Amino acid sequence: MRTTVRRTALGLAGLALTVGGFTGCGGDDDSATGGAAAPDDTSTEDFCGSYAALIEETARSFSPDAEAADLVPTLKEFATQLAEVGTPSTIPDDARRGFELSIDAINDLPDDATQEELLSQAGEYSAEQQADATAFATYVQAECPDALSGVLPSDAPTDGAG
Repeated sequence: MRTTVRRTALGLAGLALTVGGFTGCGGDDDSATGGAAAPDDTSTEDFCGSYAALIEETARSFSPDAEAADLVPTLKEFATQLAEVGTPSTIPDDARRGFELSIDAINDLPDDATQEELLSQAGEYSAEQQADATAFATYVQAECPDALSGVLPSDAPTDGAG
């Protein structure tokens, strides 16, 4: 089971903000401090560099013995740091909404979330939220193709295709 949790954790860290794999209906109630408050004038180079560094740092911080609830603080720190970086002004509107949704949803996770809760969040998306999350995933994959290279298994899809 711990091996499964570790694999899940690494997958979630790598995919957390690119495929919306475990972000659900994020907090619309606190947009002044959530994803909507993130800067929107970061350079693409700074965004991609920060994103890649955060993915790598987050993946390294996971312990093989971690329980799902142990991962939540690390994922929340990832979201907080990425929100501080923000997005480039050139990001499409739908991708920016997907970014904001992801940040908010990660921050809204219960601190004691189970593995099942982490994995079930995606089922809570509306069709519009799913489209926004996909747009953000597509944006990151197109603009920052090296960001997940050291985290995902070599056979993991990175082009949005299943």
